[in-house]
Amino acid sequence: MGSSLPADLGRTLTGRLRHCSVPVSRPPDGRRLRLATDFHPPEGPLSSFLAATALVPPTALPPSEVPAAVREWVAASPLPTLLFTEDGVTLVANDAFTALLARVNLGPEAFLRGPLRDNLPPDAPAQEFFRALRPGDCVVRQLTVPDHRPYTFHLLKLALSAGSCLCCVLFPSADPADVRLGNILNAIACFVAEIDGQGNLFFLNDRLAEHLGYAPRPEGRPSHLRQFWPGFRADRLAHLLREVDARGLAHFRTEFGRRDGTVLAMEVSLVASQTPGDSLYLLTARDLTAQLTHERSLQDALVESQRTVGAVTAENHRLRAREDQATATGQLVYASEAFTGVMGQVHRVAPTTATVLITGETGTGKELIARSIHRLSRRAGRPFVTVDCGSLPPDLIESELFGYRKGAFTGATRDHPGRFAAADGGTIFLDEIGELPLPQQSRLLRVLQEGQYMPLGETRLHTVDVRVIAATNRDLGRWVAEGKFRSDLFFRLNVFPIHSIPLRERREDIAPLIRHFIQKFNPKFSKEITGVDGTTLQRLLEYPFPGNVRELENMVERAFIIASGKLLPIALPETAPRAPEQPVLDLFDGTLTEFLSFEDYQRRYIQLVLESTNGRVSGAGGRRRSYRFIRKRCSARCGNWGFGADAPGGMIGVVRHQQGQLYR
Repeated sequence: MGSSLPADLGRTLTGRLRHCSVPVSRPPDGRRLRLATDFHPPEGPLSSFLAATALVPPTALPPSEVPAAVREWVAASPLPTLLFTEDGVTLVANDAFTALLARVNLGPEAFLRGPLRDNLPPDAPAQEFFRALRPGDCVVRQLTVPDHRPYTFHLLKLALSAGSCLCCVLFPSADPADVRLGNILNAIACFVAEIDGQGNLFFLNDRLAEHLGYAPRPEGRPSHLRQFWPGFRADRLAHLLREVDARGLAHFRTEFGRRDGTVLAMEVSLVASQTPGDSLYLLTARDLTAQLTHERSLQDALVESQRTVGAVTAENHRLRAREDQATATGQLVYASEAFTGVMGQVHRVAPTTATVLITGETGTGKELIARSIHRLSRRAGRPFVTVDCGSLPPDLIESELFGYRKGAFTGATRDHPGRFAAADGGTIFLDEIGELPLPQQSRLLRVLQEGQYMPLGETRLHTVDVRVIAATNRDLGRWVAEGKFRSDLFFRLNVFPIHSIPLRERREDIAPLIRHFIQKFNPKFSKEITGVDGTTLQRLLEYPFPGNVRELENMVERAFIIASGKLLPIALPETAPRAPEQPVLDLFDGTLTEFLSFEDYQRRYIQLVLESTNGRVSGAGGRRRSYRFIRKRCSARCGNWGFGADAPGGMIGVVRHQQGQLYR
């Protein structure tokens, strides 16, 4: 029983009983003790057996006469142990027995009158049964106390030097079904415990005990929920158990504490016991620590992904806004008959899927033509991807066009889809296609012919649905003859050629383009420019524009920077051809800003003529034939008008002449 029996107790035990399953320590004289598992009286009524075997019973042991060694042995026993007299008077009860009775709200006498008496023969009083036992007799019976835990009680008759008494020891036990169930619960991967309504633990499977840091041995395991549930409260447990009684299940999350202080996030379920009349509850738990850590990492990744998506979305909106602005402000502006023919070609080819080759000098709007084709096509809602082949290093063209896989080359730390993958379903615009190296030309030819390409570092072909529009300012036909461009690629690109004509061949578009650029730059520079003067426009019409529309746009933007009035002072380059030095008379050089009387108009006209001749009306530098009217009028009017023959010119009204008509 865990401690040595006292010497006088050992001497009283005999070997009269048939067998024993209860281990006891060896007595001092070395004899092995054998206790019976049950008490078997002879045939016949118990009263006749007692009469036939009755012996003069020893004197009852007074409580004060219990030997110290016996008291120490009872106190040291780990099992619930009780010494009592034949009359049911308690002599000694150890802490384990007291704790058991306190848990079920029973006292020692109530235990003797209740659970213990219920397991004795019913046809004789308990005192007579106790007296009939001889020293050394042991009765072993199954017993269930009100805590619903099964026990095996061993009732032993002791004869001590001062008198006799009975010793009751309770061994926790279970029937075979309970043993099998316990083995199953210990083998499954879940954490399982059995509790009562106060949180006392009646079963804790090995997995949960080990997970909480307790030894696999039953000794030292927790006996109450509060020992590993930091948030345990009796009222909360009562609330959960009421929910179980009402719904059959309670499910919640909490934290369990390991023996070393580590806190574990747990998911707990409570269900009622399936045994009728049983008030125990089955608790199952699952450790959520790893799951919550993973969820937090996923949440962090989701937040980062949402942040990235937000940034990409904002960038997409910004690019779309810039594209819309480019489409609105960089739209094709024309009024000439020559460029109207070009746009007719655009409208004819846009609804098809044909490859288009746009040729023309730099700055003639080849990309705008390509965008117009895309905008008018069935792919208008899909991506339009621009690739400037002339700006890409030869070593990066292939990876930029067709993409690469992580590890394909040094520095390839992630997958890159490439421009063709980005344009899938839409249009890809290959600007300056003539600058594409010959090795990449063959790969581009495969995409055009079969719609397939292979990223760097991959062995699987990818299929792509892309419309290709190419542009160049080179003479590709001559380059093919010189071996600088693949002929098969040229013929594949040249399905529908469009030539973007230079600005010098459509001078009628200069004035509309200037108006368009003024509308574009007025908000940018916060100005209210209304136009240009007629002289400047005439000079622009005579300028050859080697940089085409892009050069005109740059001129207008430069003029906006220095403009201080309503008119735009567009300056031609220093290398621009100049008109011969001679007086220029152009009355209609601006916009009519006020209504004049005929006399004022006449005065300003004369003033303009005098400015053109530096105030001379005759002689060297004068134009007698042209200015007879002025000579006739000057003598009578010049004094009144405030200038003479040598007077400096004054300000005149601004009248704009354009295509032979007057405009305000």
